[in-house]
Amino acid sequence: LKDTDGVILYSLFQLPIDEEYRFKFYKKIFSAKKRIYFALENIQLRYRGDNPGNWLMEKKSIRIRFRNNQKFIEYWPFDLSILTSSRIAKNSGVYVSNVKPVELFINDVSNGIFLELERLDKNFLKRNNIKSANFYKGENYNTERRLGLENNLYNNSGLWTKLVYSNKIKKENKDDLLNFLRLLKESSHNIESFNKLTSYIDLDIWGRFLAYIIISQDPHHTSWHNNRVVFNAKNNQVVPVVVDPSSNLHLLNKNKIINLEDSSNDLIKLLNQSSIYL
Repeated sequence: LKDTDGVILYSLFQLPIDEEYRFKFYKKIFSAKKRIYFALENIQLRYRGDNPGNWLMEKKSIRIRFRNNQKFIEYWPFDLSILTSSRIAKNSGVYVSNVKPVELFINDVSNGIFLELERLDKNFLKRNNIKSANFYKGENYNTERRLGLENNLYNNSGLWTKLVYSNKIKKENKDDLLNFLRLLKESSHNIESFNKLTSYIDLDIWGRFLAYIIISQDPHHTSWHNNRVVFNAKNNQVVPVVVDPSSNLHLLNKNKIINLEDSSNDLIKLLNQSSIYL
């Protein structure tokens, strides 16, 4: 590197595969105040989401897809509440996308500080050692709103879509979700149904999830929006995944009173009424 301006690679995939070794390679280049260039192959870039706040401003939320649909990376305009909330979720021991601040360059021009997030997909499950699972997305909001239908996700399995499905189960099969929603509905008045429901739920993980919501004052996981759950066929457990982490701590009233009894959807409401859960 001593007598050069940097390194040119004909492909991104010439970089070291091991992440730790790759960062050592970057550090060596940049500490010598040199540059590294490489070609990006089969890359697709688009604005992210259906919320105008994602793409209406000068800084826009971006989603990048690498070749063969193997990996997605998202870049969101920097928001301290998102970074703080995601760190709280991570330290609470619940499933959440890895979030880190980065300086984003496009065409060699800095666009400022963004947040880099991994997408919630099959690669996310692999990184969290979750195998043979159905990963459901519950949304009835913005462009995903089903007109003419009641908006509560927990009353209609048709409002849920599969992001990832187990190899042993067909993509269109939602029997696990149907059974779970049926038990949830019956559990409010039937103790046998409630006992069956709790056998599917890891109370420790759900407890951590609700603790995260209360500590961060995350308002996003409602009965119609931002619900992600994993049905793990290996241990027959249902676990939550944090999506779009956020925080309303900066909106506390004058007395700085935190809502300690938030029940933002049907499942959390049921658990909050259970002495076993509490």
